Amino acid sequence: MVNEISKKMTYIELNTEPSYMNEYTGALFLPYTEMELFPSVKQILNS
Repeated sequence: MVNEISKKMTYIELNTEPSYMNEYTGALFLPYTEMELFPSVKQILNS
């Protein structure tokens, strides 16, 4: 079973795609870097 799964796997190097890395690093922050997506959090932080 392990051999079957390993043969079906595909490796994709995501860190070579700049747009992916921008989204990924932006998503690491809480709240997300685009505060407009979270108006309730923005309101709490600005109070």
